[in-house]
Amino acid sequence: MKAFLKHSAFFFLAFIPFYILMCIVWGEIIPPAMSGNLKYKRGGHGHTLARTHEAKSIAHPDMLFLGSSHCFRGFDPRIFAEAGYRIFNFGSNTQTPRQTEVLMLQY
Repeated sequence: MKAFLKHSAFFFLAFIPFYILMCIVWGEIIPPAMSGNLKYKRGGHGHTLARTHEAKSIAHPDMLFLGSSHCFRGFDPRIFAEAGYRIFNFGSNTQTPRQTEVLMLQY
């Protein structure tokens, strides 16, 4: 039994770095059609990157909206602009409470 546990521990300790290395190699070498779950396109879906750049240029809005896609798609800044309010909608798809907190503290 000792030998089995020793060999199992050695296998897992050797396998973890190999697995991480192979994920990196797979993501860099294999075509995007076969590695879609490994690559993240910066500034892709959701336009969060564009909104973070825009948030730096907006100074002191009257209202700030943060939240998931309900917020992102539910508040139209043009309607508030007609009423004389400057708002910034910082909602994004699948935004979690933790992400909302980070956005509030950073921007």
